[in-house]
Amino acid sequence: MKDYNVRKPTKEELADWKKWFLKENSHNYYLSLEQNADDYIESYYFGVIDDYISDCPGYAGRLMFVVYGFPQAFELFEWDSNGKLKRVKSEHER
Repeated sequence: MKDYNVRKPTKEELADWKKWFLKENSHNYYLSLEQNADDYIESYYFGVIDDYISDCPGYAGRLMFVVYGFPQAFELFEWDSNGKLKRVKSEHER
């Protein structure tokens, strides 16, 4: 079993998440999205695992996770081959 180090995301990685958040919520006219995204970055826990390697189906790369207000509220993200951040769906969402 490999030990992984979890680190705080860089400013660039948080900017990637903010860009994703703004795009995903662009339909919501009732929120101040910029302020909401900044508040999330300040209030919730973001962590990055570099060089994660899974056993199956063979993923290798950098992951970022966000834990929101309680443990059941979380999201996992990966960077694709073009360097774009995308949300990873749980097997329960597929």
